[in-house]
Amino acid sequence: MFVSAIGIGTQVFRSKILALVIGPNGVGLVAEVAQVVSFISAPVSALISTALVRWLADEEKDGTESRGIAYALGVAFPILMLGLVATPVLSHFFIPTHVTPHGTLYLVLYLLSFAFGAVQSAVQAYLVVHRAMRAVSLIAILAALQSTGVVVAATIWGGVTGQLAGMAGSALIGAFIALAVARRSHPHFHFIPKYSKAFAMSAVRMSAMWLLTAYCVNIRLAAARSGLQVKGGPDLGLAWNGNFQAALAIGETYIGLVLSGVHNYFIPRIARAENSKLG
Repeated sequence: MFVSAIGIGTQVFRSKILALVIGPNGVGLVAEVAQVVSFISAPVSALISTALVRWLADEEKDGTESRGIAYALGVAFPILMLGLVATPVLSHFFIPTHVTPHGTLYLVLYLLSFAFGAVQSAVQAYLVVHRAMRAVSLIAILAALQSTGVVVAATIWGGVTGQLAGMAGSALIGAFIALAVARRSHPHFHFIPKYSKAFAMSAVRMSAMWLLTAYCVNIRLAAARSGLQVKGGPDLGLAWNGNFQAALAIGETYIGLVLSGVHNYFIPRIARAENSKLG
């Protein structure tokens, strides 16, 4: 409960300050960038949120769980690298120059923040399966506090560009924090990203429905944002998207809090129960 309160408090504080600094247009622009990146990040999220937790629970009996993180990142990193290579094309089609001349840079920064965040999420999944909830809570608290400080300071300094750069930097710091805490609580914890065909096929089977749902939601949100952009025109489109994003973020903050707790609690237990039944 304490960790949840800190997470909500820092998220609300950060969102309020950022909205005041960059205004509705800035919030709308960041939302447009995030929407484009979501089509690249959805497969990675599926790997981390569903496939990895399930794989770790399956492997726990063998004491080789760290391989799951290596395999998940070994599949996730090539996807992210392809996304980075494709950013100029994506920017040209989805973030035209009349919206911002820095579309490619913004996509790269947002993708980097997601990539570093994926490392932190993978480490936390490993700790959840090991029931090291104190370490998970410590990572969450430290990451939330430093992220709020870094992103708010960067936004005040550099506006939208500063915010996206701050997000990438704070995500990198969060990844280092997660790795340091994991090594301290589990001295033998280590991983080197490695591709595994078995994990990739397993991930496809485990997360196919999740991925389909994610893309349906993303397409629906993209259509809604495009409609607002067209109706609002060059003058009001971004501002309307910013207001839409503000309302959406409030709901996602509270709903995501509940769902993440349910996910972290039940997924490992369901996997173990299934293994026991099959055994």
